[in-house]
Amino acid sequence: MTFIHEVMGIPALHRLVTVNMIPDASNDNLMVMRSYQIQATRQILDRMREMDQNGLVEKEGVYVWHTTGSGKTVTSFKVAQLLASRPRVEDVLFIVDRVDLVNQTYENFKLFAYKTFENRIQVVNGSELKRALKHDNTAHIYLITVQGLDKAIKSGLASNKRMVILMDEAHRSASGDAVSRIKQALPKTTWFGFTGTPNFYSDEFHDVKTSKDVSTYDIFGPRLHRYTIKDAIGDGNVLGFDVTYYGTDFEHDMDSGLAEKELEKEVSAIPSSRCGRYSV
Repeated sequence: MTFIHEVMGIPALHRLVTVNMIPDASNDNLMVMRSYQIQATRQILDRMREMDQNGLVEKEGVYVWHTTGSGKTVTSFKVAQLLASRPRVEDVLFIVDRVDLVNQTYENFKLFAYKTFENRIQVVNGSELKRALKHDNTAHIYLITVQGLDKAIKSGLASNKRMVILMDEAHRSASGDAVSRIKQALPKTTWFGFTGTPNFYSDEFHDVKTSKDVSTYDIFGPRLHRYTIKDAIGDGNVLGFDVTYYGTDFEHDMDSGLAEKELEKEVSAIPSSRCGRYSV
């Protein structure tokens, strides 16, 4: 009864129907978002609301760690649609790291969009984006590769519009100097990342270090929500698997207290014929 009162009561039921349901044109039905998708979406909106109320524009929003197969495309579309509907958001840029993924994401987004929203979703290249951002109409969702956006920035694209960047596969797409250039050219843009495998370098909340120079935390700010492979297997949303860890004999025998970067250099310098393996 507690669950019924919480979920089926007003206004929770209204919110479930109007915010947490998505049409699926490919199957001609309605989908209800799963609990972790609802939580992540709501918390991103709360993050934006907090900035609006305080009159702030923070470039680092948050990142969402949802494992592969958990429905990140659905979650990211719903977030993009809801953010584009906010009065202070002028446009949403959805960034992926490959051209084929842009087209695939666009087709998925069209299937999930209500008819009244379809025309507000567009695939653009760098030059098209420069023209598109000059509009003063209702907010759009523009899909572009990180390479295309970086190329546009290099050719002079700059904007003070209040925008949001949503980045898919954030562990892969956000790297190098491109992010710094984009943030500098779009100073009033807040970044949110979606990834199934975040890079934890310099993650102050977990005290985890890797050999990577830039972490998911560095680019997007703290982790907002987590739904890991362990959670998904337990819920039956993805198939389980068996893991066997393999390491080098050098690692196994090494007891020098080398730091991780130093150990990687030592291991990479060893000929492959000498890198025997052991399992744990």
